[in-house]
Amino acid sequence: NSIFDVYGETFSWMNNWLKGDDNGIMDEKIRIYMMGECSTKVGYVPENAIGNERWVSSSWPPRSSSLALYLHEGGMLSEARPGDEKPDFYEYDPANPAPTVGGRNLVFPAGPMRQNEVEERSDVLVYTTPPLEKPLAIAGNLTAKLWVNSTAKDTDFFVRLCDVYPDGNSILVTEGVLMARHRVGFDREDFINGICLLNISLGNTAIVFGRGHSIRVDITSSNYPAFERNPDTGDAVRKNITYVVANNTIYHDALHPSRIILPVVEYPKIFPESGVYFGGKKIMTWKGLVIIGKMEFSVESNCSRVVFYFDNVKKYEDDEKPFLWVCDERAMGLHRLKIETYENGEMIGREKNIIIFNI
Repeated sequence: NSIFDVYGETFSWMNNWLKGDDNGIMDEKIRIYMMGECSTKVGYVPENAIGNERWVSSSWPPRSSSLALYLHEGGMLSEARPGDEKPDFYEYDPANPAPTVGGRNLVFPAGPMRQNEVEERSDVLVYTTPPLEKPLAIAGNLTAKLWVNSTAKDTDFFVRLCDVYPDGNSILVTEGVLMARHRVGFDREDFINGICLLNISLGNTAIVFGRGHSIRVDITSSNYPAFERNPDTGDAVRKNITYVVANNTIYHDALHPSRIILPVVEYPKIFPESGVYFGGKKIMTWKGLVIIGKMEFSVESNCSRVVFYFDNVKKYEDDEKPFLWVCDERAMGLHRLKIETYENGEMIGREKNIIIFNI
């Protein structure tokens, strides 16, 4: 369900701007594919998996709140600010770089690949939260703020965000990198001369971390061959005649609170989410949603208004909690339910595929 009509969207945009067609393409809502729990084994499908569905929003990034997860000694990652803690160290040798495994690549195998083998390397620092007690949805740009130092004149710092499944598999979500000499700007070079702060963008993403999953941050100084190795000498890339082994330090104490900042969005809950229902009563457990007869849908959200759509046709609007709509559409087969939640003029919503038998 992540597939959409790429060519249709492209032609509509071209026709609007090149031919002057008033086709409404510029009035379209932002469409987001909210990633979620997937199978980590062949033939295995997680029960009650969430995410992996289309969302809509009035803006990008959607309305969100910032969640800072701080690095701690012992490989911990949590909302608690660090106190008096010792830094972590690793040695980066350009002659033995950490390999590229998935990620945003064009030439090499790309995507959300398993990182466990890479994380076992001595030049990769790993920080992990305890298992989540409830799902956590994020959407937007992610930023890591790292306090670092190095024995080298210059080196790179890579940050990966991973989704750790209950079975231990660590799956890449997104990643970012910064060459330390460009921490102030790409129009100048400031070589490392003591403890310094790096602001590393991990790009944009949208994903729901499931209950029982953990959030993980990996830190290293190479991602080869997707990124050329930094020689650690201060020379331009590929202009060096030698390499230098760098001893890199990551600080996480009260004065140097290294952290990753996540844009948390509300996950509007739709009831029912799954199962087979007859006359409004659940008669069978199923990963999808099947409705026989009419069905009352409810939405749990910290918003002021909810709008219900059936096959992209507005059906009902509710501005009082609990947000409810009784679906009694005459329909057979696969259809789409969409809810839009509104708060302070901003909207975010979810779409669900449902199978209906109601004639």
